[in-house]
Amino acid sequence: MLLPQRIKEIKTQVRHPDRRTIIFDDGTFIGISEEVLLSNPVHPGDELTPNKLKELTNSEQKQKLRNSALNLLSFRMRSLSELKQRLLKKGYDIQDIEPLLEEFDAKNILNDSEFALAFSRDKIRSKGIGPSILRVELSNHHLSRNLVEDTLNRMYTEFPIDTLLGNHLKKKKIRRNSKLQEKEKNRIVNFLKRKGFSWDDISRVFDEKQIA
Repeated sequence: MLLPQRIKEIKTQVRHPDRRTIIFDDGTFIGISEEVLLSNPVHPGDELTPNKLKELTNSEQKQKLRNSALNLLSFRMRSLSELKQRLLKKGYDIQDIEPLLEEFDAKNILNDSEFALAFSRDKIRSKGIGPSILRVELSNHHLSRNLVEDTLNRMYTEFPIDTLLGNHLKKKKIRRNSKLQEKEKNRIVNFLKRKGFSWDDISRVFDEKQIA
């Protein structure tokens, strides 16, 4: 049977002032964040039962999970699915992760719709990709089909396909009324298809610019 442990002292960690070390009479110790200690106050001389000690360490683990999640989000927006997978890889328990994600979602800290828009804008601005590539990249984040399609509709209203295709042609130095050899035309068409544009869109822009 595990016996209660009496706290000998509580020290502020030198390298991490926001953390405390709880030292017990038998010489063992645990590290606890300041946030956890404020929500679970203990003092030198207190005796911690096994249940109280477990409650304290569980609270510490959940705080570490929260800090890890917020740290990941500080670098860039992430989808619910991506954040979940990153936290699982860090070794956190799914039973702790899911309630945290539900909390983040409810507080709009995590929002798949906002993520999809920010992610899409970045991809289109940096790479000029078309709908078929963006659809794949969004689907890789396990977003719902309806959200993916809604995002595509919004993005290619904000960034018209004809404008994007025109920008690619300009970079390739293909001007209006250009007469291309078949090999060169096929090369350009294949390049635009790899960028995620359909033949219907490519053909329409070629006709509009009288590129043959």
